[in-house]
Amino acid sequence: MQSYLINSNSDNKTSNYVNKLVAKLNLLTLEYDINKIDDVRKLEKFTRLKVTKPTGIIIRNIHKATKEALNALLKNLEEPQPDLYYILAVPDIRQIIPTILSRCQVITLYERPCNEEGDYQKSETFLSLPMSEKFLFIDKIKDRNEAINFLTSFIIGQHYLIMSKISHLKKTARILAIAEKTKQSLLLNGNITLHLTDFIINI
Repeated sequence: MQSYLINSNSDNKTSNYVNKLVAKLNLLTLEYDINKIDDVRKLEKFTRLKVTKPTGIIIRNIHKATKEALNALLKNLEEPQPDLYYILAVPDIRQIIPTILSRCQVITLYERPCNEEGDYQKSETFLSLPMSEKFLFIDKIKDRNEAINFLTSFIIGQHYLIMSKISHLKKTARILAIAEKTKQSLLLNGNITLHLTDFIINI
């Protein structure tokens, strides 16, 4: 795999790991910021050039990029040149869309570890509930931040299934896509009850 995602809440730990990875792979490096889709297009002008030595593109704070920019970056992660590597960094893996996660080797360096397994257990418990109990659960969620936190935990829990290879990949990927779409709708101030209801019906 030629794409790495460093999940760390410590800038020092992130920098140290980046330096070790660069040394291990013997990379020339280019630091690059991505916030919007135009930034990805500018990056693509460079990546179209043939690199003659192993080269690493380091993108810190990738969570600050728009969803459109991240989607545009996907092709770069999927089809890199043989000597081109991507090193992304994020303070919290839950801030990244699942399609980016699935294309990267994730390295977690948390000083206080993320409770990914706990999120997984919560998400599986929710999925196992009868439909009526799922509706009772979301009926109690009235606050937007609470709804977003619920979906964020659910998304990271389902991603844990994929990373642990203990899930039916296609089914889990479909559920992840629905959860991410619901979360994005809520971030855009969509109706909380309506979107959570659609989420339950579609999963």
